Amino acid sequence: RHMGAFTILRNNMQEANELCEKQLFSPPIRELISKNKTFDAVIIEQLWYQCYYALVKHYNSPVLIGFLSVGNLPYVMDSVGNPDDPMLNPDMAYPFTNKMALDERIWNYLYTTWTRIYYKYWHLPRAQKIVNKWTPDASVQDIDRNFSLVMLGNNHVFGYPKPLLPNVIELHSLQITEKREALPKDIQEFLDNAEHGAIYFSLGSNLQTHQLPTGPLTALCNALSSLKQRVLWKHGGDIAIQPANVKFVKWVPQQAVLAHPKVMVYVMQGGLQSLQEAVHYSVPVVAIPFFGDQLFNARKILDAGIGLALSIDTINEESIVRTLTDVIENKTYYNNIKVMSEIVKDELVKPMDRAIWNIEHVIKFSNWGHLRYHGHNISLLDYYETFVIVIMAIILFLWICNLLVKKWKKTMLEHLLVHIVDRTKIFPKSKRE
Repeated sequence: RHMGAFTILRNNMQEANELCEKQLFSPPIRELISKNKTFDAVIIEQLWYQCYYALVKHYNSPVLIGFLSVGNLPYVMDSVGNPDDPMLNPDMAYPFTNKMALDERIWNYLYTTWTRIYYKYWHLPRAQKIVNKWTPDASVQDIDRNFSLVMLGNNHVFGYPKPLLPNVIELHSLQITEKREALPKDIQEFLDNAEHGAIYFSLGSNLQTHQLPTGPLTALCNALSSLKQRVLWKHGGDIAIQPANVKFVKWVPQQAVLAHPKVMVYVMQGGLQSLQEAVHYSVPVVAIPFFGDQLFNARKILDAGIGLALSIDTINEESIVRTLTDVIENKTYYNNIKVMSEIVKDELVKPMDRAIWNIEHVIKFSNWGHLRYHGHNISLLDYYETFVIVIMAIILFLWICNLLVKKWKKTMLEHLLVHIVDRTKIFPKSKRE
């Protein structure tokens, strides 16, 4: 949790390559290959699993489509040549907004540049070694630049607007469906009978509350048990304390909980999908971020005014009670998330329908290349107009030199005229005669 973003990304990429290699040589993949099926397209999670490019080669390079479940990443934007200005677009590794201060811009630029370099010169070569064990004829570098479509599991409302090419589409909240799973009877009754409303507490699937340090966990137990609201707490371990107003559950249909009218606040870790669900059901949030994009999402929560955030390093009983009370009693948070929910839902085409249409479209017309950005086909020297800049610099240099020469000639001529005039004054014509 206290590792820097650079270290986290490096470790994640290394672990992803190891996991990807195990999966690539696993029995399910062998079984899939043995069936000799053909596919019109291959959809790949673009986060860190580039060793799966081996399958793209195996299936004779069908239409390649990328999906990213966590917003957008610099190297994913590079896979289709989408412009991504680090001086204006905050990376999700840091809690920056679209209005970054100078030091934040510099740090954002350094991080995204390092990310691109590490991805191209360390991560992809390691993926290439894995692919070579599976099929020696596939070029990871070439396949990485041959995506026909990139689907981002996000929406600019949850982040910040940025330029996107026509083959980069935003698909938020794909996990949310019109038909929800029903609540278990005991949970339904627990929430129905919440006279003063209810609080839902879950830190997602990657982190369980029993993994928290003793101090913060005790503070959470004491704070939540002191409130008049009922608390539905997703907790995977055993806990000795059983407050009267708290119900511990190991699993719960989250969307059904958030849709319940008595739920007033969602205490969460700041994960993107959880945030999308909170916004969809208009439930204000209190974020306790730990790692990854959670810090960025927590900052967005504050920026949008749809909730508050707590730091696990400084959390205590008083701050928990104060924060939850503020979010419950101050209706500004509810009003803001209600509007945000309406904005997200106010779409001409639903995200899933948009995904299906775009996939079918690129499969049907993949050979046309009408969505491919020309800037993706040229070198960096050409992309940044290096030669044009050099030529313009030479022209400017020659123009300045010419200007200086003209000025020098003019100055020399003036000095010469002054010298002649002075000599004329010293030796007048009458005296010379």
